[in-house]
This record gives sequence, structure tokens and C-alpha cells, in this order.
Amino acid sequence: KWKRNRILLSHAFRVELLQDVPRVAFNATIHCMEELKKCKERGTEIDLLEQYRVLTLEVITNAILSMTPEQSEEVFPHLYLPIATEC
Repeated sequence: KWKRNRILLSHAFRVELLQDVPRVAFNATIHCMEELKKCKERGTEIDLLEQYRVLTLEVITNAILSMTPEQSEEVFPHLYLPIATEC
């Protein structure tokens, strides 16, 4: 069972994925900057810790799971935040 699951997981975590990380990180940074500009235009405060968390999750979810920024913002806070607040 372990061997079967390990083979299934290995397909998701291919070395080739690392080649896309710089492009994915650049696009996620652009997206983050757009969000920061919106906050500036509205005159609202910015939680940088939250922004960096979203940026990091966006890179991970796009590079590994091929999720869009919108999908990442919708799905991962529900999965990640409960774990992060317990630590």
C-alpha cells in the first residue's frame, strides 16, 4: 500500500515542476503587488503577514497543483489556517 501511494505521489512531485517555480513566483508576486495597490488606493491597512502567506500558498498551489490564484485564495485558507493557528 505504501509503495502504491508513493508512486502516485511521485507523479505530483516531479523534478520538472521546479523549472516552473521562478515563473510561478514572478506571476504570484505581480498578483500580490496588484492586491497591495488596491489596498493603497482604498486607503486600507495591509496585513503583510497575511499577504506573504497568500503569496507563498499561491506559488505552491500553482506550481504543484496547477491552481489559479483565485482557486488558491478560495480553497487553501480553509485548509491551511486551522493548522497554522494550532501550531
